[in-house]
Amino acid sequence: MRQDTISGLLVTGLAIAVFIGSLAYPIGEASRMGPGYYPAAASLVLLLIGGAILLQARLAEGDGAPNVSLRPGLAVFAGLLLWALLAQPFGLVPATVVLVVVTSLAQPDIRWLSVAITATLLSILGVVIFIQMLGVRLSAFGN
Repeated sequence: MRQDTISGLLVTGLAIAVFIGSLAYPIGEASRMGPGYYPAAASLVLLLIGGAILLQARLAEGDGAPNVSLRPGLAVFAGLLLWALLAQPFGLVPATVVLVVVTSLAQPDIRWLSVAITATLLSILGVVIFIQMLGVRLSAFGN
C-alpha cells in the first residue's frame, strides 16, 4: 500500500472519529454555535482533505511501493491521544509537555534542546491564549 493511501486513510479515519465524537455535544447553528459545532466543521474539512489525498494516491502512477514508516504517524497519534487524556486531570502545561515529547519521537534524530524550547513556548502560549485570554476552563497544572 502506498504511503499516500495510508495517509489518506488515517486522515479520513480521524475525521470520522472526530465527527462521531462531536455528535455528543449540541451543534447549534451558524449564528449561535454550540460546543460541537467547531469539531463537526473541522472534521468535515479533514474528511475533504483525506478524500483529496486518497484521490491523488489513486490517480498517481507507479508500481513500486515505497517503504512506509509507521513511527511518525503513531507518534503524532499517541501524542494527541495522551494530551486529550492528560489535560483535564493534570493541566494544560504537563499535557503539552507530554504532547511535544511524544510527538518528537516521530523524528529519527531527536534534538532535545529544541524539544525543551518547543515544549516551554507552547506551554506558555497555551496558558496565555487559552486560559487567560479566552477563559477556557482548564487549569495550568491540574485540579
